[in-house]
Amino acid sequence: MATGDTSQVSMERKQYLDAAKGVGINMIIFGHITTVGNPVDNWIGIFKISIFFIISGYLMAMNHTAEKYTAAEFLKRHGRSLMLPYIGYSIISIAYVFLRNLFLNRTLYSAWRKLLDMGYASLTLRGYSTLWFLPCLFLGQLLFLLWLKTPKVCRIVLFFLPIVITQVLEKVILSWKASLSSTTFKLISYPTLTISRSILALWFILAGYLCFMILEKWQVPLGRFLVGLAATFLTMFLSRYKGNTDINNLYVGKHPEIFYLCGILGAIGVILILEYLEHCRVPMNFLIWCGVHSLTIMATHVPLGFKALVIRGFSHVYALEKAATAKYYLEVIGIQAHLLMLECGVVQIVHQCFPFLEGKIRRKNTAGNTGK
Repeated sequence: MATGDTSQVSMERKQYLDAAKGVGINMIIFGHITTVGNPVDNWIGIFKISIFFIISGYLMAMNHTAEKYTAAEFLKRHGRSLMLPYIGYSIISIAYVFLRNLFLNRTLYSAWRKLLDMGYASLTLRGYSTLWFLPCLFLGQLLFLLWLKTPKVCRIVLFFLPIVITQVLEKVILSWKASLSSTTFKLISYPTLTISRSILALWFILAGYLCFMILEKWQVPLGRFLVGLAATFLTMFLSRYKGNTDINNLYVGKHPEIFYLCGILGAIGVILILEYLEHCRVPMNFLIWCGVHSLTIMATHVPLGFKALVIRGFSHVYALEKAATAKYYLEVIGIQAHLLMLECGVVQIVHQCFPFLEGKIRRKNTAGNTGK
């Protein structure tokens, strides 16, 4: 993500925002590992995706990103950082799944059918597995840029419009799923999901942008920390009533108002708490590392089979619990730790050998050395 020119304050804030992204990616991994509907998963599930959208809007407000660049520059910078990795990881994932199906002795017909399905999902930007997040964030940012270009009077109305559109599209998609064949449903739902999720991302980006503008006026570290704690506890309390949510398939639960409210409160709570911890000089190296490399972790831990590999390997060594006990949570944390250790190697390989998968392009400088 482009951050623009950074001052001393901006650099400090970027560290805790990276840590907040680290919290987000760890919550996502936890949710992908756990198979039990437990209180922890219910709590983090309500804002583990929205926190990335909130941070995006928060950063663009902090660094005046959208105002600094023309539409073409904005498109180029954000397209390179999000869509270049999306294209690269989509090609790698499609090739991996196709070869895996052949090695598993699946029929050539089923392998090609899966290949066509993944190809169509990628071309429509619906995305395969967790890769859906990258074009969703990119399109949400573009819609945000259009929102900034509208007259101020219209912005208030347009702030609430995404919620209305998203709710309508959710019902439309559910009706299609109930009445159409599987093939027809995929053909029309994939592009519709791309549009609807991007509109949902827009709303949370707007929320992050406005939250920064409001909080910027009150620079009292302890007071901001207490607000963060209050937002976190309120999110924990309300999450008990949200029901199941699945942004990937555009299902926000039986109580959409709780989903939208807690999506903001949970994210802002994490941001303000981590901001205060950084103010107190509490080390957050692990979370910062996870946040900096969250794109790579997001794009590989499920699409390339690392999550399934670690879970199956872990289950051969330990007898996994089936209920949400203390032992179950320790097992999930253990699986997550092993998965992140595997991701350390993946991140290093991508960083050293395939920088385009991080949205970076190496260029030769005038001295003939390679630079980024």
